[in-house]
Amino acid sequence: MIKRFLKVAVLLALVLALVTGSAAFAQDITYDSQKLDANYALALAYIGKEDYDKAMEYLDACLKYCDETSNPDVYADVHLKIACVHTIHQEYDKALAELDEAVRVKADLSEAYLVQTQVYSDLGDYENAAAALQKYIDLTGDNSLYQVKAEIYSAVGNADKALESYKIYAESDSQSQQEATYKTAIYNMENGMYEEAIKEFASILNNPTYGPSSRYNIGVCYMRQENYEKALDYFKQVKDQDYDGLRYNLGVCNMLLEKIDDAIEAFTASIEKESFVTDALYNRAICYVSQEKFANAIVDFTAYLDNMKAQKVAALNEEAKKDAEAKGTTAQEIKAEDVEDVVDISNYYRGVCYLSVGENESAIADFTACINNNLAVDDSRFNRGLANLQAGQNESARDDFTECIKKNYNKDASQFYRSYALIALGDNEGALADLTACIESEYNLGQTYYQRAQIYMAMGDQDKYVADLEESLKH
Repeated sequence: MIKRFLKVAVLLALVLALVTGSAAFAQDITYDSQKLDANYALALAYIGKEDYDKAMEYLDACLKYCDETSNPDVYADVHLKIACVHTIHQEYDKALAELDEAVRVKADLSEAYLVQTQVYSDLGDYENAAAALQKYIDLTGDNSLYQVKAEIYSAVGNADKALESYKIYAESDSQSQQEATYKTAIYNMENGMYEEAIKEFASILNNPTYGPSSRYNIGVCYMRQENYEKALDYFKQVKDQDYDGLRYNLGVCNMLLEKIDDAIEAFTASIEKESFVTDALYNRAICYVSQEKFANAIVDFTAYLDNMKAQKVAALNEEAKKDAEAKGTTAQEIKAEDVEDVVDISNYYRGVCYLSVGENESAIADFTACINNNLAVDDSRFNRGLANLQAGQNESARDDFTECIKKNYNKDASQFYRSYALIALGDNEGALADLTACIESEYNLGQTYYQRAQIYMAMGDQDKYVADLEESLKH
């Protein structure tokens, strides 16, 4: 559902802004007019205090002392304010009835149509919301609200009317046609209409003000269309411009085009100069993995996870600060050591890197974190089995591979590596069964026959030892 265009706070501001004031009661002072003035003033006071129930009492009382004949302006205004209170309480049927009464008496009461827009948008009735908003625009000439109207049409999937409305807004809010074109292009880009956006941007490439950023945004459009070659071409055209994210986008395009050295160079520049440090660290680490530069990848994945944790700590402190302010107290600072580490898919990739450089205990820790957080569970368990095996933790390795076999995940490889753990644990029969199953599945026959031969030798079966050795040479 589309966001509520006119927030409740805006409605309240509207109510307070539309103070009819004492001028509305410019008439001979009478008992009734005095009562009306007092009730009206009290209604506004309680609205200001956000005590809407009390405000409603005084608004209702106002209607005892005025009607559409004696004071039509005040009568319509009171019904408008009652409608606002009903809207704040989300009593939409009542609000619409009050608004109808207000405009029946005063058809040019523009604010009533603005509140109608809010009510209909809250109800999801966007066609009526658009119609009410158009009435407000017609009465006030406030073309800035065509931007809101564009959002309404966008909510109902009418892209043509949305764009038409936005263009009116852009032209009214711009100092030049080029500025309006640029704003319209941004609108198209943000709403996923990339071809339209590209055309708009392309028409102002020679404009000294909007040309450079238009080139950059054309690159963004092509990037979102996954046309990375064209995106890269446009990003390179603005390489000397200081756009936050340019270097990061250059890195992403190069990475996806498998130009890994160029990607690493761009991500490094992004890390040094842009606000995309965390994402750039992650992607540079992936690039290092693709080049089998595992030590470099470990450094980047670790920095990425540290940044993620720092962001988590900052968010928790901000939340605690807001809670404390609401309670009138002082928040106690949350420190990094008091917060659990962030775990995401980068732990899996870092674990693979640790495994590749022989840092088995660190690999086990990362794979265990992934398993505990339901991330790449099967891959993590299999790789943890390998790390346990390399670390000489044979019982743990056996258990990991057994779980993989039960889940029929990478079964042949799990049986093959479990045989090593079983041999180390003195279970030659179990190892023999695993390797025989691998041979039946024709898994890695050269190594499997060779490994089974070693077991036969340990068991004193010379004939089978020789036979398996000879068979291993055939593969």
